[in-house]
Amino acid sequence: MLVTDVPVERLVPYARNPRNNAKAIDAVKASIAEFGFRQPIVVDEKMVVIVGHTRLEAAKALGLNLLSALPEPGKRLATAGESARDFTTRAEAVRKETRAQTAELTECTPGHFVRAAAISVSPPG
Repeated sequence: MLVTDVPVERLVPYARNPRNNAKAIDAVKASIAEFGFRQPIVVDEKMVVIVGHTRLEAAKALGLNLLSALPEPGKRLATAGESARDFTTRAEAVRKETRAQTAELTECTPGHFVRAAAISVSPPG
């Protein structure tokens, strides 16, 4: 899996996301403005956001055009019979896994990352 830059308009918020983090957007905007975009958005193969809805909304509000995204092919989102609790539990597991993977990354330029072991840098635009 490579972290890649994706145009914001290609990222699709998951329509059944059970979290409503609208109140957190301003704080996340301030964090991105101060520290940069440090953790990629996790998406499925159709660019539907699995993890990172609040960061996506904050980035849009800041007028960012490209975001770092980590594709997780095969990760399924909530099914018709899945409860919000089941989705949230599974999303939290993906979030923890992503944080662990991100901890292995070192930022080299805004929005670009390299793995400590194998270099995988996304070219700009």
